[in-house]
Amino acid sequence: MISEKLEYTKWNWHAILEIFQGNLIKNESTLDYALKKTKFIKRVLAFFMPSKELFINMEWHPKNFIYAQTGYHLIKTLLSSRDGKNQLRNSPGVFFMLGFSFVEKTDNIFPSSKSFL
Repeated sequence: MISEKLEYTKWNWHAILEIFQGNLIKNESTLDYALKKTKFIKRVLAFFMPSKELFINMEWHPKNFIYAQTGYHLIKTLLSSRDGKNQLRNSPGVFFMLGFSFVEKTDNIFPSSKSFL
């Protein structure tokens, strides 16, 4: 059995990045389906959670840049829909991962003066 900590090395990160760069963003119903009916986004998001100690403990090296790119596009994709924002809001540890807290009952989850997007 493959250890959870090594499972991510078997993933096709270039394909995952391509999905978050285009396909899911262009079609909100596809994103909603992926969020509600599959574990795909939950598993990718879990890779970035500090408590899993996978992404956060990686050495900064050019070959690992694919993970940072994917994480950026994952968050950008999730922030593009209400269901995606709810997924982030309900994910344990996401506050530590993103370094901010969500504002309840509003479409803009970033204070305007502190937005990094």
